[in-house]
Amino acid sequence: AKKDARIKFISKKNGGITSALNAGIEHASGEYFCWLSTDDYFYPQKLEIQVEAFKKLDSNFVMVYGAFDLLHEKPEGDQLEQLPTPAPILKGTEFAEGFRHDFIDGCTIMIRLSVLKEIGGFNPYYRHAQDFEMWLKLGSLGYFFHLVPEKVSVRRVHPHQSSTGNMIYC
Repeated sequence: AKKDARIKFISKKNGGITSALNAGIEHASGEYFCWLSTDDYFYPQKLEIQVEAFKKLDSNFVMVYGAFDLLHEKPEGDQLEQLPTPAPILKGTEFAEGFRHDFIDGCTIMIRLSVLKEIGGFNPYYRHAQDFEMWLKLGSLGYFFHLVPEKVSVRRVHPHQSSTGNMIYC
């Protein structure tokens, strides 16, 4: 944030993931929104890849997501697990796909900010599955998602993370 005025630092009382995301949406400006959990990281090309993908898509595509790797923290040293890139979902099956499994990791997404603001952000009722509920909501509204073929983030797995039971699909 010190080097780039477009990045805003927001401080608030800890109210959980959903509260933090909604505060970010409230203060955000620009065309797109994405987030990064404190224990994860983006690969350097993530933002560029996703902005370029949006430029090639029509406005019915509201979210671009990608694959991720896992970084397992272990006493003997961290271990990077390179996960396979998932198969893209068929256009129009976004809602139905959500019933099979939580198929998108939140830190891999880039989403149109205008749509997030239009639907009121994330549902504060959900403590850990707020992203999954959002994917279902967007799919039920007829919006489309696009998978970029590149890995865009690394999800850290450690015993102190807040996600329930350290599950990949929650």
